[in-house]
Amino acid sequence: MELKSASEWKKYVDANKGDEYGEAVLKFAERWANGIEKRMKGGETLKACARSVSKEANKGIGITGFMYGLGVLILSKVWKWGDELKAWHNERYGKPAKGGVANPAVMTVDTNKDLAKSERFDEEPDLMWSEFVPAASFSIAEIRKAAV
Repeated sequence: MELKSASEWKKYVDANKGDEYGEAVLKFAERWANGIEKRMKGGETLKACARSVSKEANKGIGITGFMYGLGVLILSKVWKWGDELKAWHNERYGKPAKGGVANPAVMTVDTNKDLAKSERFDEEPDLMWSEFVPAASFSIAEIRKAAV
């Protein structure tokens, strides 16, 4: 994983040592970044491969939507292509102009929408915007407590 800030990555790793949930987020984020880099070296764009690589990176981990969002947040701060990943992610969830990271774990159901005819029914329901904007080098356990 090519880092734009190795010191920030180390802070995340240190802040989450011994917390299985936090360590799982970091493991997923690192696998995801490495997988995207490998595919980009083969000629694919980040946009073209990010989704499928995220599924590969999750094998054996079992992340939640909240953990996925934290992975995007962390990579946006430490990874060379983190800003591009964040832009892709936010655009995917319908909020490209926002400054934070869209929280894929927060959703609303539009009762006026015929979900059977929805173009996105086979993917995800429409999601409500909720930003992650915690301070740098946070403990994921602390973020989880605040979110519950």
